[in-house]
Amino acid sequence: MSWTKPVGAEAFGIAVFDHPGNGNRPPGWRADEQGLINANLSALADWSIAAKQVRRFRYRLLVYRGTATRESLAKRFEQFAAKPRRLLRSKAAAALI
Repeated sequence: MSWTKPVGAEAFGIAVFDHPGNGNRPPGWRADEQGLINANLSALADWSIAAKQVRRFRYRLLVYRGTATRESLAKRFEQFAAKPRRLLRSKAAAALI
């Protein structure tokens, strides 16, 4: 999902990438006039998390100046999707397991 808006004489934009490993792809996206952007994971299918389990989702927010082409955004997505998943566990998350 990407969005560009003029600010004065310049344009700025954002793109939100959903990692292929997230499942339930592609998600439906919700964006409103207040700037809220979120993936609707239940748009395609129901899902659940078992008690005391953790499910991680990866997203990338790209902020850019000017306009972005479909090709340039596709290249940035491919770079993001190709990166191996790093598992970082916080003490708070570890306490849930």
